[in-house]
Amino acid sequence: MNHSEIVSFLWSIADLIRDTFKRGKYQDVILPLTVLRRLDCVLAPTKKSVLETQARLKDRLDNLEPQLRKASGFAFYNTSRYDFERLLADAPRLVSNLRNYIAGFSQNMREVLDKFDFDNTISKLDEAGLLFRVLERFKNVDLHPDKIDNPTMGTIFEELIRKFNEALNENPGEHFTPRDVIHLMVDMLLAGDEARIGKKGAVLTVYDPCCGSGGMLTIAKEHIAVGVRRNGDLICEPFNYLITNPPYGKDWKRDEEAVRAEHERGPAGRFAPGLPRISDGQLLFLLHMLSHMKEPKDGGSRVAIIMNGSPLFTGDAGSGES
Repeated sequence: MNHSEIVSFLWSIADLIRDTFKRGKYQDVILPLTVLRRLDCVLAPTKKSVLETQARLKDRLDNLEPQLRKASGFAFYNTSRYDFERLLADAPRLVSNLRNYIAGFSQNMREVLDKFDFDNTISKLDEAGLLFRVLERFKNVDLHPDKIDNPTMGTIFEELIRKFNEALNENPGEHFTPRDVIHLMVDMLLAGDEARIGKKGAVLTVYDPCCGSGGMLTIAKEHIAVGVRRNGDLICEPFNYLITNPPYGKDWKRDEEAVRAEHERGPAGRFAPGLPRISDGQLLFLLHMLSHMKEPKDGGSRVAIIMNGSPLFTGDAGSGES
């Protein structure tokens, strides 16, 4: 299946859950299980090696993490004996086994999975008698990197997010950025820098402060490949290229204390020039990116950012952006 067919296949799972989950909650099922299935496929070839390494060293080493990472071939691993196939082979204990499987991931991956609050979703699917059917549907899609490379997987995830947002008529600022737009941004960002990019041994850095699935960074990498102190303060990492699509019309009330404290730092902070209206934080992202640019004497930086018209036409002098 190509990526469009996979997106359609995954989206069709909504037909199974529509009587149990509201339309706005489909993503609570589909997104975390898409991630789990991808991880399941990625780790499958080294699963046996990880389990053997754990059994061999668990009584000999206090910290097994480096060895388990080495055995898995990735910066993450899973020490549960279960995978999607074994989970479905023991249907009566599917709930407890699935939780065991998730708990078997390394801490760095569990932190990602915890963001989905999937444990509550497991309970809801089980109560509705849907957990086995939904998991079985996901098992039937092969998301191994040999079939679906990382950029394509990113596109699949973004397409799902776009579908969820469109179904809810969400703020456009929540949508993913179309790949054609990203290619245009990157072309403009890199235009004229061929000599620097092509220089032997060149090390270039690219930054997206609103990184979602990494689409902008992936495409920037396709088009090409630490700390700085100011007045004694460690202020950032500068980057050669900065590219992002920040959320539109999002207020920063929740972060007001931290934002104002950063502004008070003056030139050592990120928001020295001033603060925008609290009802729209687009310019905070732009100021953040400007603070991460290299000085001209160090080669300078370039920024590509998508913004709507609001900061251009809203506000008077002395009252936010103008």
